[in-house]
Amino acid sequence: MISKANPQFRRLGNLERAYAHLMVIKRFRYYVLMFWVKRSFLCNIVSGYTF
Repeated sequence: MISKANPQFRRLGNLERAYAHLMVIKRFRYYVLMFWVKRSFLCNIVSGYTF
């Protein structure tokens, strides 16, 4: 196990944490986009059946 006192190891840990945070944000944005696309698609189907 590498010592956490090693500054390079700590920097690598911060980079990995920042990268993981970025991935979470990207995934969240993707899910929000998919949600809006599906919602508008469903609304179009419902309005198509209604009218």
